[in-house]
Amino acid sequence: RTYDGRKPSWQAYNVIGKIKRVGPALPDEVYEVCREEELCPYEVTRILTRYADIVIGNYNYILVEAIRGSILGRAGIRIREVNCVFDEAHSLPYYSAGIFSDELSSRSVHIAKKEAKTFEIDDYGFLDALYTTMIELGKKVFKNYGLDVEHIIEGETLIEALAKRLDLNHERLLEIIQELADRGEVVRLKRSEMGKSPVSYLSRCMEFLASWVSLTGSSYAKYVKVEVDRDGKKRVRLGIRCLDPSLAASIINDSRSAILMSGTLWNMDYYMDVLGLDRSRCRSLELPSPFPSENRLILVDEAVTTKFEKRNEIQWKRIATHLNQIIQKVGGRVAVYFPSYEVMQDIAKLVELDAPVLVEEKRTRIVDVLEFLQKNGKCAVFGVARGKISEGVDMTTEGRSMLSAVIIVGLPYPKKTELQKALYRYFKEKFGDKALEYANTIPCLNALAQSAGRLQRSPEDRGVIVIMDRRAAGGFKRKLPEDWQRDMKAHFQIEKILARIDEFITQGKQHN
Repeated sequence: RTYDGRKPSWQAYNVIGKIKRVGPALPDEVYEVCREEELCPYEVTRILTRYADIVIGNYNYILVEAIRGSILGRAGIRIREVNCVFDEAHSLPYYSAGIFSDELSSRSVHIAKKEAKTFEIDDYGFLDALYTTMIELGKKVFKNYGLDVEHIIEGETLIEALAKRLDLNHERLLEIIQELADRGEVVRLKRSEMGKSPVSYLSRCMEFLASWVSLTGSSYAKYVKVEVDRDGKKRVRLGIRCLDPSLAASIINDSRSAILMSGTLWNMDYYMDVLGLDRSRCRSLELPSPFPSENRLILVDEAVTTKFEKRNEIQWKRIATHLNQIIQKVGGRVAVYFPSYEVMQDIAKLVELDAPVLVEEKRTRIVDVLEFLQKNGKCAVFGVARGKISEGVDMTTEGRSMLSAVIIVGLPYPKKTELQKALYRYFKEKFGDKALEYANTIPCLNALAQSAGRLQRSPEDRGVIVIMDRRAAGGFKRKLPEDWQRDMKAHFQIEKILARIDEFITQGKQHN
């Protein structure tokens, strides 16, 4: 009903006219109007784009070629006519690299085998070979590296193993991948005709393998890892990691103009370089924080560190003891962020608090955290820097932060994985002496800034930031913004840290 041939139907034009007369509409509002008229809200929204002055969407609208063509291209909008505003732009490098990254699980291959059987598709034994090869690779990785560790392999390792198992040459193997991808599209169509979601696991597997073969060179890393799913079963994952954000992000250069904004763009050169932006067109503007500096106390605990060489039971016990004392002194609601799940779990079991504690798990939902904070006036939330509850989450009620303090345990440097080493090597090749800063230091700074940013969400918010790592008061301090360097107070004795917090709380009560 939405289209009459290739053109919008008269019903669609009527609805579009109605929405245009009302003015800017939220997606839910468009959905309700379309449901009443039995029209597709997605297609109506795409048509509305032709008449819009402002389009609000996620990064994909610009960065993903297929979506850009589907949304903007279909509306007759050319990228060179677009003025782009990217909010939370500190996350653009990670997001852009993710566009050309992908993973395939052994579970998906298992479901694809069932799908092929259901739709009577002869896959030449390909899916059995793929599943068996993945399991064999996974067993080797699990034996040598354990769970949740990405082990880099050469792309040819998988292709050669499949070709050998199926007794095929490379050319015939690639032909089969394309043939099965086409059959997967037929499955999508048939499922759609059956009134089911147009999903095909066969197509999904072949799309991944096509990317595995075509995405080559030093800007990509291929890996195998083993993880445990929610049912407690081990699963093998093949992965492709794009190491170069500019492969997706450089399209920004084609826009009429772009504004990249965030409260934590702490190194402009980094963003221009890794996103592949045209420096001749770049200008920077730094605005003062809207949050009064007297409303924020920044402390460093110099008695502890999570530096890898210093990690031991004594260190964890000292951190746990200091956490107990600081959280008790602060009162209210406290968010504690750790550099990894492993460190968090080791320390969390040593912490003894009178108040309720919520410890983030991989299945923890943001809504669970917000409900926990709303129920408990005095409590602690333990999470992971770069995790789901440390970035882009407003722990607020009626526009005010619910937190009295944020404690950052250790400096959240990226883990020293094979993928991280591959990223460093690639950046070394591309950016020379800036490689270590771009691969390690700035991601750490971003994670630190985002975790600390949960504390103040309005100019009236007041609270304490504690960084529990002596390295923050050393050379690392020079990487921080000037206001952080100016306001930061470092102490070795926990008693002095507690006294500072006491004084800050007393001052707050006097102002109120």
